[in-house]
Amino acid sequence: MRFKIRTLVVVMAAVLLCGIVAADELEEGTKELQFDFSLVDSSAGSNVTFSGGLGWVLTTHHQAGPVVGYSRDDPDDGSTVDGVTLGGFYNYNFSIISDMLVPYVGGRVELYSGDLGDQYDAGVRVYGGLRLMTGARAALNVRLFHEQKAGSGRVEDLDSTGLTAGLSIFF
Repeated sequence: MRFKIRTLVVVMAAVLLCGIVAADELEEGTKELQFDFSLVDSSAGSNVTFSGGLGWVLTTHHQAGPVVGYSRDDPDDGSTVDGVTLGGFYNYNFSIISDMLVPYVGGRVELYSGDLGDQYDAGVRVYGGLRLMTGARAALNVRLFHEQKAGSGRVEDLDSTGLTAGLSIFF
């Protein structure tokens, strides 16, 4: 666990340092439709998550919005559980480091429903990543995250670190 947190801190520091060189920025008032996929192998099993969100660029650096997803946990012990996730996210977008790369850090808070909601009450995720702008209105996203799910009842909390890939469409 200590190695995972240390790795996350190093990656986030690298992303912060990359934001020092400034060029153009995301425009205030722009909306972003984003789709993400992650596959995580944690200490307690594996997880697959698909999510989508609608973000508003509030200023050139700040972005927030709702997120909805589907998550499936396959624990090493016990039965597979899945469910819908509902929550919100916040991103801090740094000044871009080239005409194509936008580094960002952020967080997400989620509530769970379905069988997954019986296992875990809520989750918190922090992350750092890069957007590869493929044009004026689209980007490929990659981010490293650390997630903590709060166990419900006698279920233990779950910590995991992983990589998320996704697509953003700006309008």
